[in-house]
Amino acid sequence: MIDKQQDFLTLTGAAPPPKKPTKEPKILIFHTHAHEGFADSDMSKGLSEGIWGAGEELKRILEEEYGIGVLHDDGQYDVVNGKGQITGAYERMEPPIRKILAEHPSIEVCIDPHRDG
Repeated sequence: MIDKQQDFLTLTGAAPPPKKPTKEPKILIFHTHAHEGFADSDMSKGLSEGIWGAGEELKRILEEEYGIGVLHDDGQYDVVNGKGQITGAYERMEPPIRKILAEHPSIEVCIDPHRDG
């Protein structure tokens, strides 16, 4: 049986996952558009039904299966004064993300997941 993880590591030249969990976060997950939902999402149940929930699941997988420290930012940059506002979300996201990166110099990768329209 082919070891898919080893095959991936060989093809990409990537380092294998750490043997012990990392204490400091190596990955930052944030959501410029935290309120994006999927076709089958019931967003009335909360953000966990949409892309933010997918970010939580990615965090769980990276931490539990690979031992990689992850920080999942809960900022909602697509909201202004309690109302959805996509325009300007990237500009609103930048200062808080820069602050997080300054506070956590161990972060090497930033992921901003989006769903496909």
